[in-house]
Amino acid sequence: MLHAGTYSANVVAAAAGATLEYMQTNPVFEYLNQLGTTLIAGLKDILTHYSIPHHFHGTPAMFGISFSETEPKDWRAVLQTDLAFAEKLFVQMHQRGILIDASPQQPWYLCAAHTTPDITETDSFILTKLNKH
Repeated sequence: MLHAGTYSANVVAAAAGATLEYMQTNPVFEYLNQLGTTLIAGLKDILTHYSIPHHFHGTPAMFGISFSETEPKDWRAVLQTDLAFAEKLFVQMHQRGILIDASPQQPWYLCAAHTTPDITETDSFILTKLNKH
């Protein structure tokens, strides 16, 4: 018997269906928001301790950081932030295996595979780097 169709026997469609089922039966968004809130709070504490001007924007599961005295409101203001510091820190994070986009204009993404120890490791790594800064 032939069953033809665009998504017939397509493994991507099957994976998407499994992902949607998982998201419907598990508190994925609540988990991501909790992890992001924890990460942001830790980063804020560290950056404030070292008197590094910063602003967070976005949602806890997908946020950005701007290193500046004032919160950027447009693209020109983003270009006035400390992009060199951000890029240097983000590249060091990438070299450590903390995979965020090295461009400081890009958001940080969390996923359901991240854990509380991942958040702690990220905060600890940044704290270590800033101790040497």
